[in-house]
Amino acid sequence: MFRKFTTTILLLFATVAFAQQGLNSPYSFYGLGSNNFKGTVENRAMGGISNYSDSIHLNLRNPAAYGSLKAVAFTGGISIESVNYKDNQASDGFNITSVDYLALGIPTKIGGFGAELVPETTVGYKIASQGNDQLNEFEGRGGLNSFRLSYGVQPFRNFNIGASLNYRFGNSENKALLILDNVQYSTRDLNINQFSGLTYNFGAMYDIPIKNKVRIRTSFNYIPKTTLGVDNNRTIAAIRFAGNNREIEVNELSFGDRNFDVEMPDLMTFGLGVGKDMNWYLGLDYVREGQSNFDALTFNNTDNVSYKASNKFRLGGFYIPRYDDPNRKRFYNRFVYRAGLRFEETGLNINGQDIQEFGISFGVGVPGGSFFTNANFGVEYGQRGTTSNNLVQENFFSFFLNFTFNDRWFIEKKYN
Repeated sequence: MFRKFTTTILLLFATVAFAQQGLNSPYSFYGLGSNNFKGTVENRAMGGISNYSDSIHLNLRNPAAYGSLKAVAFTGGISIESVNYKDNQASDGFNITSVDYLALGIPTKIGGFGAELVPETTVGYKIASQGNDQLNEFEGRGGLNSFRLSYGVQPFRNFNIGASLNYRFGNSENKALLILDNVQYSTRDLNINQFSGLTYNFGAMYDIPIKNKVRIRTSFNYIPKTTLGVDNNRTIAAIRFAGNNREIEVNELSFGDRNFDVEMPDLMTFGLGVGKDMNWYLGLDYVREGQSNFDALTFNNTDNVSYKASNKFRLGGFYIPRYDDPNRKRFYNRFVYRAGLRFEETGLNINGQDIQEFGISFGVGVPGGSFFTNANFGVEYGQRGTTSNNLVQENFFSFFLNFTFNDRWFIEKKYN
């Protein structure tokens, strides 16, 4: 059993690491990369709201939700994203397949416990700039992950509180090439970074029953400002190119390891929703994220870039026609139909232009059988950035899917 468990954990870590390779976005050049959505398929299909929870699904966006869990839940999500980006002169596109999260929730008599593995950011870009008699190329890959241990409890009826301890870890490789016409060797500036740090967050949910199973829900989640340790190794080399553009070092200068911290911003989420149990729900989230400070990352800081505090708005909900419909011919009545939209400031300003993001999403939850409890899938269309001020606009279409497996553990037998 222990061997199987160890092998599974190693495979999960390898899978998440693999998911962070490849192209992602030219905006992932800045800071620690592009932010990933840090929630389940169910959350994402509802515009990313975090203020809803129930007894069989996991909500990774607020640890207080573990206090409502009544069955063991294991889930993992994957997504396939098609991105088209354009500027004022050209356009291009690419596809990304990634593992978005893996999570396990376990309810007990003293509350619910959770373990989550989530890729937080992704670095994946390849940018070229042609000038007079020279070519500049920039390439990066990697990202930041988070392993969380969470606990939520319901100290009294309709009120949940929870907390998470998050270990952040990851790496990135940022490379800059300078290729000059009629010069034998090119110059390569390579930065390899290892990230690590601890943070924590607190959450709360409070329900206000009205009548006929209709209730108002309020929620709050807070992640305080913290620091992330960076171990940076920088080398500058004269290189020549062999077959398949393989780089061969002719002469290399190492600056050794340099250790420093970057400031990660605080984040507050306020949620409000209203719904009827097992029938419908509509919720709204407001997110306030503080200002980042990535000044210590000298390899990707430029004079035309700044970071600022940001605001995010998310609206979404679901509808279930009849969750207990006994007629198998009307199986679609037991489906969960979800929809949402979001408008977000990324906190990144380039050339005096704030980079913003918009998305609209739809999803369906399908009850399962003996193998899995339910499957959820969704789609999202969105836009990031703009072509103004010589920038890049990204239009993306995402398909995402998860399976949730539920079971009952630690239940005392009432009959022999």
